[in-house]
Amino acid sequence: MSYAKSSPFKVQPARSLFIDGEIALMLAARRMLEEKPEYKPALDERIKFIIARMESSPVLGAESYPDECWTLIMRWHWLL
Repeated sequence: MSYAKSSPFKVQPARSLFIDGEIALMLAARRMLEEKPEYKPALDERIKFIIARMESSPVLGAESYPDECWTLIMRWHWLL
């Protein structure tokens, strides 16, 4: 998407928390349906990237897009 390439990421090498998070979510969901050993290292690596980026930030955030940190709070009240 063009807006994701409008400027360089501040933290290098460039990584998107949004993309890493979506891939981690899909890997975890896939493992819940049926455990496959080949998915575990991919999920573990993705989570390590996410944690490292967030811990390196003074506000525990990471770039979703170049120079943008999005926070998303979802309310799952219907689960309660």
